[in-house]
Amino acid sequence: MSSPGGPVGATEVDGVRVVASSRPGPLRGGLLLRVGTADETVPTAGVTRLAVRRAARDLAADVEVGQVVTRVRMSGDDVPARLSALAGRLAALPLDGLDDVRAALAAERAGRPADVRDALLRRRFGLVAHGVATAPDEYGAERLAAAEVAGWVARRAVRAGVVAWLTGPPPPGLRLALPEGPRRSAPQPAPRLGSGPTWFRGPRGVVGVLGVVPAGAVGAALADRLRAAVRADLARQGVGGAVPATTLEQITADEALLTVTVPVPDGAQKVVTAALLGAVERAAGEGAGDAVAGDAAEPGAGPDAGPDVDADPDAGLVRAAEALLLAGPDPDAVARIAGTAPPAAGVAAAQVGTAALSYLLGALAAVPFGSGEIPAPWLPEPSSRQEPFSQRWFRPVEAPDDPRQLSLDAGGISLWTPPGTHVTVPVAATAAVLRWPDGRRLLLGEDGAEVDVEPTMWVGGAAVVEAVDATWPASLVVDRPARPASDVPQPDRAPGEDPRLLPVTATQGFRRMALVAAVCCLGCVGVTVVFGAGQELFGALMVSICAVTMSSSTFRSINVRQGMGLRRPNPGPPGRR
Repeated sequence: MSSPGGPVGATEVDGVRVVASSRPGPLRGGLLLRVGTADETVPTAGVTRLAVRRAARDLAADVEVGQVVTRVRMSGDDVPARLSALAGRLAALPLDGLDDVRAALAAERAGRPADVRDALLRRRFGLVAHGVATAPDEYGAERLAAAEVAGWVARRAVRAGVVAWLTGPPPPGLRLALPEGPRRSAPQPAPRLGSGPTWFRGPRGVVGVLGVVPAGAVGAALADRLRAAVRADLARQGVGGAVPATTLEQITADEALLTVTVPVPDGAQKVVTAALLGAVERAAGEGAGDAVAGDAAEPGAGPDAGPDVDADPDAGLVRAAEALLLAGPDPDAVARIAGTAPPAAGVAAAQVGTAALSYLLGALAAVPFGSGEIPAPWLPEPSSRQEPFSQRWFRPVEAPDDPRQLSLDAGGISLWTPPGTHVTVPVAATAAVLRWPDGRRLLLGEDGAEVDVEPTMWVGGAAVVEAVDATWPASLVVDRPARPASDVPQPDRAPGEDPRLLPVTATQGFRRMALVAAVCCLGCVGVTVVFGAGQELFGALMVSICAVTMSSSTFRSINVRQGMGLRRPNPGPPGRR
């Protein structure tokens, strides 16, 4: 198959498939591994990044871990020698320096900002497969032993699970000494809470839509059409600074995840939200015409061109290698690769319309507050579909100020908030249990639900922790480092203390004040009746009685507020868990 840089062909080196094409400039190449975050679990999250970063250390290579493909890229005349070294390290991972890589990854995570795509992935896929990348932290990279990390990558970096690519013919000295082993199929995308079109309130300052589209030219053309339609709509309405961006990531041989995001200027929430959701709806209803080229996409636009994506001369070649990797042992895969020619060329509008309809029916939108009512066909995304567990009940130490309730049994745990709503994590659908030495337990459901148990804040909190530790399997437990004492929340009163009961001295004071007020009132009435005192005297007495009563009420209010413990404990930093 031809491409702008020359014909694309596939061959084999040491049993590893290699996709090559003659391209101008210095030699460039890389390895693609059929492993990514979707293959991990919450307890092992980050292990792929840790292993491949260690293997590529000191090789002047860029490493990108995607949902189902890990990409290692390098440039220079010595690329064949570095690719050979990388393959050897993947087969037998060097364990020295692994802790240095752990530290570097932790620093990168700490500086990584929140992303609307993460929110979309977690709401759509939960904390399994394609949602694992949105876990609170990369616990596997932090805690797995060196031998476990080496074993993880050695079982996946096998000949059938790796494809190499080069911008020139493979030289004789290239060695890709990887072990034999089965190729692992990519996980299938499985929404945890059903399909769309649904929406939820997402992060501020951005609107986003996530859905599944066909891999290749059709998905790329739909991305072009949506981006162009939103840009044109916002331009007509005079909304500046809202430039749409698209991300297209292939996740199976035939499917890709398409994310469309638009930043929202202040005060433009309704306009930008309507523009993006409307563009998706209109694209789903369109299908007339012979070709997409020039219909909605800009000339030369594609997933690797346009104002929001940097041009990459090797993008088509890398897509060819990815398609071969995800298609498995298919000799015709390279000939069917989309993207080595201009993406929109020859794609019928009806194909894009069909893809857009499928995209709409499975879409999830993140809309910011201030977007107003979201009209049909978009429906609110359900928060949970789990049945609650309610054999044993626990109340907060600070009840009734804290209205929550906690219930659990052998099947799972539920956290209740008024008016009767609950978040539930079943044992059989738990992604991980985070465990702190001070007793805190954070249960993460496969659907993304969280139940956070701070034993100091619950009556019988130790019994809750004991039940969690006895019920959930040890394989789901992720031990966390000890927290500073200041981060452990403490109640403002002892368990079982009722804030409405005041100290005896205060109660006696109230009674005495009430008695004084009653005596004064009776005396006032008596004086008025017997002596016929004037209105001035009666008014003065009434003012005095009111003053006494108000003082009593104020005193009681102050003591009640102090007794109810309105000072809230510090729950600890919300970021790192």
